[in-house]
Amino acid sequence: MLTSAQIRLSFEGIRDSGSNHNTSIIRILLVQDTQYDAAVGAPPTLADVLDQTITSNVLVFNDLQIQGTKRFRTLWDKIFTLYLHVPNVVDSYPSIKIHNYYKKMRKTLFFNGVDGTAASAGKNALWLFIFKDGPADTINITGVSRVRFTDV
Repeated sequence: MLTSAQIRLSFEGIRDSGSNHNTSIIRILLVQDTQYDAAVGAPPTLADVLDQTITSNVLVFNDLQIQGTKRFRTLWDKIFTLYLHVPNVVDSYPSIKIHNYYKKMRKTLFFNGVDGTAASAGKNALWLFIFKDGPADTINITGVSRVRFTDV
């Protein structure tokens, strides 16, 4: 039984040389996969979750709750703009954003192994996707997560 989940992420945007973009749009998506079974198939891709083939568009608002068999449940969906800075340039200061997620919950999760990889995940697995819009600028992401379980 999953009793709580906490995620803390830090984002720093760096504009690549030759780029003319000043911002980048970033999306954080935490979903619960109610049907995943590692023994049957591969982990879900972003195209599976958003039910589309173009995954670079962060502004896709497909309703994840009504797709097909209601496979995915959205736990966290955050879209934000990150300002980019140019390293080693006067008056270009680092732009850092920090996002926190904490939720108490009572979700039954199943594991098929003990190694902590996608191959061990089972029904009700949690998947975190972080993606951005098109520019090739660099986004440095640092994060920590903590989950609390009660064995049943």
